[in-house]
Amino acid sequence: MSEQAKNIEINFSGFISGLVTEGLAALGLVDHPALKGVPKNLQHASFVIDTMEMLKKKTQGNLDTEEDKILEESIHQLRILYITELNKGPAAEASKSDKPQEEKLDSEEKKKEE
Repeated sequence: MSEQAKNIEINFSGFISGLVTEGLAALGLVDHPALKGVPKNLQHASFVIDTMEMLKKKTQGNLDTEEDKILEESIHQLRILYITELNKGPAAEASKSDKPQEEKLDSEEKKKEE
């Protein structure tokens, strides 16, 4: 083990921070450190959130107030970001691209009526 690795403090908050980073990478919101890019994998993001929820249940009553708050807020934030990314899916993109077409059709119909 390197000297630098020996000096890293291992604690619950740091562990949660690592899971959050993994979740953000899976959501495509930060570069994935190993893949050198931002590949989105919503299934993995969901897995990370589910893992954190399992940790919350399994550690209930064993965390101090700060640790519990960090875990709860991290789960909440990742859920919000996950839902946001889900809503950006193919259906959301298609509806955005359909709007100009719908507006064009509406304006053509109005011209015909005049």
